[in-house]
Amino acid sequence: MRTNASGEPVFRLRAARIVHNEDLDQSEFTQPRLTSLRPDQPLTLVQSDRALSQDKQNKIDLFGQVVVDRAASASQPALLVRTPRLTLFVDEERAFTDAPVFVRRGQSTLQGVGMRLDNKLEKLEIISESRMVIPKEDQK
Repeated sequence: MRTNASGEPVFRLRAARIVHNEDLDQSEFTQPRLTSLRPDQPLTLVQSDRALSQDKQNKIDLFGQVVVDRAASASQPALLVRTPRLTLFVDEERAFTDAPVFVRRGQSTLQGVGMRLDNKLEKLEIISESRMVIPKEDQK
C-alpha cells in the first residue's frame, strides 16, 4: 500500500510472489496487480505476468501480458490498454512503452507501436504506426 503525504491511500500492489532486494532497492513481482485508490480519479487496474520495481516502487517495469484498465470518468470513456511491456511511474501517474500496443477507448480502438499515457491529464499518445477504428454512430 502506498499513501500520499496526508496518509491517504494512493494505490495497492498485490502479487502472487514478491522478492525484495533491499541492497538494490528492487522488488520482483509475479502476477502483480496494481489498483489505484484515489477517490478523485477513475478506478485504474494494472496487471501483468511479472514486474520489477525500483526507486522506492515509483518506477515499475511490467512484462508479459500487460493490461491497463481505467474506468470511465465524467470527461473520458473507459480505457483498456494491452501491450507486452510497460514502464509505469507511479508518483507521476505516467506510463510509456516502445512495444506494440492495443487500446480500446469507449467503442473506438487504436493500435500502434509505442505509447505515452498521462493518467492525471487523461491523455494517451501513440508514437508510430497508429491505426484507429471509430464505429459509425448507429453502431455505438
